[in-house]
Amino acid sequence: MSDRTQKALQLLSKPDITDKQLTNLLDNVKDEGQISESDRELLIDAIAQKLRQTNPARAKALFGAKGTEAIEILTRAHNFIKSKYDLSQNSLKSGVKTGGDMINGDAYISHYLSYKNKEQWGCAISYFQETLETLPVLRVRRYRTGKNQRVEPEESTFPIALYDEALALYESYLLESLEPI
Repeated sequence: MSDRTQKALQLLSKPDITDKQLTNLLDNVKDEGQISESDRELLIDAIAQKLRQTNPARAKALFGAKGTEAIEILTRAHNFIKSKYDLSQNSLKSGVKTGGDMINGDAYISHYLSYKNKEQWGCAISYFQETLETLPVLRVRRYRTGKNQRVEPEESTFPIALYDEALALYESYLLESLEPI
């Protein structure tokens, strides 16, 4: 990490940095020809995080909605799954949905895909980030709901980099839940 990058990170840690200073810093980072790609990425992520704390509307305008990556990842998973399997018997809405914990304000980002059959066996894969400061993860669950048949859910958590492994586990749970054709 260069000295200039370290100085920029120190500036970002100041509690009194203004939105204008953040925007100017972002412009400088984008235009700087001498900065390494890894330093550029680090600084842009740090600026985005700081702006999401201080001015969410401005951050959304500059970097997009906070759940964009989650929706893209889960949409890719959904398209892959629906190209291989018949999901018409899903008793839940198919596609990417917003998690209740995000709606309730208990999570920074929570989006998911789910499938549940007539016997109330279900599975889900979710993109979850508890707070702005925590790293997002993929969570894969298998569960059963309903009166007198509820089963304790199984849940596995994966870093985003292990997307393929998380998707493979979701697919295996899905296969157990699919209705015979």
